Amino acid sequence: MSNYTFKIYKKMFPGNNYVLPSIDELDIDGDTISYEYEDILSAFVSEYSLDVDEIEINEFLKLFKKNYYTQANGFISDAIDFYFSHPQVISVLQQGRVTLFPNYRALPEIDYDLLIPVMELYSGDE
Repeated sequence: MSNYTFKIYKKMFPGNNYVLPSIDELDIDGDTISYEYEDILSAFVSEYSLDVDEIEINEFLKLFKKNYYTQANGFISDAIDFYFSHPQVISVLQQGRVTLFPNYRALPEIDYDLLIPVMELYSGDE
């Protein structure tokens, strides 16, 4: 993958002394990374004539935030969410467990009707 998004991700997540995996070590495909910011990054890199392979990531992100504040914050947040929710990273952080909780359930599977009696109990209507 040679897009700007992935190049910046590589700078943001190079690995941590062989503890946390680098972004290169993760099993990802081109469809996994959001291309929402690719046009903005491309325009930004072009506008400032930046060499993405040679940048210092903190200086890059600071300049990016200065010029595209809302988009930069979204990009950084999405990058952190993507990396730290990847099963391979979670597995390292949780000593082999991949899900965050022993009985993981996605939100669409939760039956919120089960919460009605609880809400009625604590709503003050006795």
